[in-house]
Amino acid sequence: MLGRTLAKRLSLPLVELDQLRRAHPDDAEFVRRVSALAADPAWIIDGHYRLVRDSIWGRAEMIVWLNYPLGFVLVRLTGRFAAKMRGASRSVEPVEGSNGSDRAPPASWARRFGRLARTVRERREYRELLGEAVRRGAMLVELRSETEARAWLGSLPWPRPRDEPMPEGPPSC
Repeated sequence: MLGRTLAKRLSLPLVELDQLRRAHPDDAEFVRRVSALAADPAWIIDGHYRLVRDSIWGRAEMIVWLNYPLGFVLVRLTGRFAAKMRGASRSVEPVEGSNGSDRAPPASWARRFGRLARTVRERREYRELLGEAVRRGAMLVELRSETEARAWLGSLPWPRPRDEPMPEGPPSC
């Protein structure tokens, strides 16, 4: 939501990396597309993939890091997984030989917890990596809560049209 709001207010194109990755699962094609988009003069890129980090951070003027508490991240990941499971349970065929109540899950809990473990590991790396981006001239904005994110967004100097309310939900990149 934060990326969309920034893109709208600044009238800049938004690239959502998760959508682009789903459309281009081949690594080489994904890297090629992101590199081409990052070569444009102005953009907002929402998301993070190690595979394309250098292409993006090397050209970024500002990096917004949503460094939310791990407990919050865990709740978010669990909620997303549960929502996917609910959606999948309506569309996945019953496992053969079952009474119809068992359904094959679209993803595993291990994958979700693997994502959390990766988040912990990446946080240790980010300080150094983000420091390199700052030394290259990028501005770093580290937001540690939804409240900080909303306050930062509200403090930005461009005018917000009267009919555009401040976003209510949790900002995310």
